[in-house]
Amino acid sequence: MYTVLEYEGPLTQKTLAEETRLSQRSVRSALSDLTDADIVEERIYPADARQRLYAIDTE
Repeated sequence: MYTVLEYEGPLTQKTLAEETRLSQRSVRSALSDLTDADIVEERIYPADARQRLYAIDTE
């Protein structure tokens, strides 16, 4: 996840699953671990408020 976000920039969970060819469950689990460790941040996705964007935490 981290490498894909590093190269592609902010992505939704669905797009990350497509890019990595991992299951939604695996992506969700990895994103949860990365956000808990403050490595990745979750943002609002303006195009669809039901989805979230994930990006590398730059702070």
